[in-house]
Amino acid sequence: MKTPDSDAVEYSAAFTSTSFETDGIVSVAASILPPAMQQSFVENGKSGKVVFAIVSARNIVIENAYFTGDYPLIQYITAKDIGVAVNQPSGQMGLIGVGNVDDQGIKLELDVFYNTVDINTSGSVGILNLTALQYKTDEGMYHAFNPVTAIAAQPMCVVNNIPGISFNNPDDDTLNNGYKQIAKIALTGGSGWNLNELPLTLGSPFLRVISKSKLIVKHKGDKVAVSDEIQLDQNSRIQTVIKFEGGFKHVAGEKEILKIYADTPAIGKPGNPIITNMYPLSSFVWLDGLGVKIPGNKNVSFFKNETGISVYDEG
Repeated sequence: MKTPDSDAVEYSAAFTSTSFETDGIVSVAASILPPAMQQSFVENGKSGKVVFAIVSARNIVIENAYFTGDYPLIQYITAKDIGVAVNQPSGQMGLIGVGNVDDQGIKLELDVFYNTVDINTSGSVGILNLTALQYKTDEGMYHAFNPVTAIAAQPMCVVNNIPGISFNNPDDDTLNNGYKQIAKIALTGGSGWNLNELPLTLGSPFLRVISKSKLIVKHKGDKVAVSDEIQLDQNSRIQTVIKFEGGFKHVAGEKEILKIYADTPAIGKPGNPIITNMYPLSSFVWLDGLGVKIPGNKNVSFFKNETGISVYDEG
């Protein structure tokens, strides 16, 4: 038996969860597999999705499911064909009539809706926990599933907006001082934001080097930042952080192109690239459209956008 529109879940040692509890009859795990959202940022006005996988050794009917969530950050949750649970000031909420469960299991999919993001809440982390179930077995006996530890879904960090950053291959471009363009970065987004600190990892898998020097960052021909002094040797990798004094502003709806130049001498041997990407995220710092600073410790946990790589090589 299963609830309407619920997919059966295969429960095994390979099942991935953020937490798991059992009472000997019912087992519950918070899934990180699709359609559950990975731990990530959630933009203002968007909802999150969490999944609790429930398996029972006997045929049961779950009559009530109870949850806790950060209030007022989490406003309410919904479950298709089940209903809506509104979060209370106590941080507690519940759903009635979850449905039938057997050894094939169900995926209890919940959409999580958040409060409007403002300057006081942007960057806040919300977690939805399953705290209890009330169910009836096929013998008509009622049981309470009260896990010792609340079963926690993936945490989500709400922000006003999420920056768009895309690394692209550079143009064939050389400055008057001989520095070569090695990376091109597009900044996008429907809302404004400021780039404060951009971490870079540069790698040379073969022969190409960057002489001891500072990277130069330009926008529309103007120098907007430089790195600390770096040196990239053959077959090596280095990291640096570009710090933009006062922040580099992305204008809502526009696309700004940052071009990075380096002192990399020609070697006359194509096939010896410099590969640049945005890493580590722990050094990535930006301000959202409300001016709230999103520091590295939040980005390393919640920034999941693919930013790509830039590959420079002699033509």
